[in-house]
Amino acid sequence: RELAATLKHFCAETSIAQLAPLEFVLPKPPHEKCYERGMSYFRRGQDTHAQAVTEFREAIALKSDFKEAYHSLGLAYLMTGKLDEAKMAAEKALAIDSNYQPAHELLDAIRSRLVTNELRRQNEELQVQIDALRTENQALRTQNTGLGKQLDNTRQELESVRQQWRAGSWDDTPLGRFARESVRQQWRAETVELSKIRRENKKLQTEADKLRSANRALQTEADKLRAQNGELQEEKTASQQQLDRAFRRWKTVIGGLSAICVACFIAIFFQLNSKNEADSQIGLLQQEQQQSQAQLQKLQNQLAEKNTEIRGLKSASQKTVRGEAQLRNQNRTLQNQNAVLLDEQEQSQAQLQKLQNQLAEKNTEIRGLKSASAALLEELGKAQQNTSGGRTRNMVLIPEGRFQMGSKNGEFDEKPVHTVHVDAFYIDKYEVTNAQYKKFVDANPQWRKPGIPRAYHNGSYLNDWNQNEYPIGKGEHPVTYVSWYAAMAYAQWAGKRLPTEAEWEKAARGGAVGQRYPWGNSIDAGKANYGSNIDDTTRVGSYPANNYGLHDMAGNVREWCLDAYQGGFYKSSHRRNPLAGGTLTEVVTHFTNQKGYRVLRGGSWGSAEQTVRVADRRRSTPTYASAYVGFRCVKDVTR
Repeated sequence: RELAATLKHFCAETSIAQLAPLEFVLPKPPHEKCYERGMSYFRRGQDTHAQAVTEFREAIALKSDFKEAYHSLGLAYLMTGKLDEAKMAAEKALAIDSNYQPAHELLDAIRSRLVTNELRRQNEELQVQIDALRTENQALRTQNTGLGKQLDNTRQELESVRQQWRAGSWDDTPLGRFARESVRQQWRAETVELSKIRRENKKLQTEADKLRSANRALQTEADKLRAQNGELQEEKTASQQQLDRAFRRWKTVIGGLSAICVACFIAIFFQLNSKNEADSQIGLLQQEQQQSQAQLQKLQNQLAEKNTEIRGLKSASQKTVRGEAQLRNQNRTLQNQNAVLLDEQEQSQAQLQKLQNQLAEKNTEIRGLKSASAALLEELGKAQQNTSGGRTRNMVLIPEGRFQMGSKNGEFDEKPVHTVHVDAFYIDKYEVTNAQYKKFVDANPQWRKPGIPRAYHNGSYLNDWNQNEYPIGKGEHPVTYVSWYAAMAYAQWAGKRLPTEAEWEKAARGGAVGQRYPWGNSIDAGKANYGSNIDDTTRVGSYPANNYGLHDMAGNVREWCLDAYQGGFYKSSHRRNPLAGGTLTEVVTHFTNQKGYRVLRGGSWGSAEQTVRVADRRRSTPTYASAYVGFRCVKDVTR
């Protein structure tokens, strides 16, 4: 569009006046078409958000610095629950323009949603952990009950062996063979019992490994289990001592029996003269005695191994207790963190509700102030009309005061946003119409279409008029094809002047702060004539007025301002009644001597929504006359 404006200027300067405006020739850029399709899909509802995402991504692919497309893409992702993608889109929009407020608001909404999801996920994980611990506790209780039963069975078996051992009568054994056989049976029974104990100890070790993930509530059961195991060991030790005493008694008996046997065998030897046989019998007895001692040593070794295993079991149980304590501490820490986060969320919600209530109260106060201000302005306007003899008819009094001029999200020449004080002034309620301008040219023949000097226009002056007559049926339409020089001449004839940029923007904002358009932050075909939706001008006052009662401050025709155009003017301008290009008196008195670019504001019926914003600044030569350009006038307040 900037290229189109430059080409129009070139054609106008070279007197090629019959070219069709490039707004009618050039189509919309592809990225804007994609963006518009995406917004259409987005507005239809959640079922078409996927198509909207596709269109927004296509628009970004065509124009990589399209911040509005990134913002809309983030909204679409947010509505579909893709928070990470939405956050990336918002951050890319801020990377293009760090002051882009919609992207900041989107990022805040995404962060709030992420915090809520994270809290919900943590709560679910904690609940799963608690359920798992409850299940493990129940399983461990069942296992401990089984272990208790096994210990009782083992105790009963040991008691049975103890009773059998006590019931043995070594002294009543008539023959050594029966005595030895009885001892062997007892040793076998003891070996079987030791094997059982070893198996039980292995089971206990396995259970101890499982107990590492249990909680402190089971520690009491584990202590009972270790106490029972200690009692079993004490009983086993007592049994071993009894076995040792029995073995010593057996050695004594064996010694006596050996002596008796030796005497018998000697007697038999002497009787039968078989000395070799007696020696053989004695060797067998000695060999059996050595085997018994070896079996006793083996039993002692097995008992030592069991003691080692029991010490390992105690160490593992201690580790299990420490692991349980660590797990409980971690659970308490997570629960505390969760509680803190919930408290913070509740506090944030309470603060948000409080701020919303305060905002509602402020809005109520502002509406009341606006109503009072409008009534006061109406009364002041009536009083001024009575004192000025009707010269301010169809004009609105703009009160003295400060306002925020410029836009932090606009073009480079709209920055920085700065505070400007403007004295009170009157401004036309409507743009100057064809009928009003005809009165001027009738009274000033030098400004008629055939008589205007060539130095004051580009060859298109009143191009849609037939000689001195405006188009039929357009008396109440804004006058177009007027140069800056012609607009200045009309204002001077009417006892007025063109508005400065600061005056025009303050009037267009209607007392609002930071809004994109005269009525708010959104625009549609029901609020203004723009975007070639009608392809022509409309009767003045056809669209709603802003808060000051001014019509067509956006769209219909661009409006000339008094200032010379300076791209960096906002960085160094005065903060009270600023004017670029000289003093007010110099510019008004010697307007025909001004040669530089002049400022155009408000956008036209063929402008895009981006260029009908109240902060948008355009420029053109003072000779420029076009179907898109008109003006309105202001008048100083007489003190």
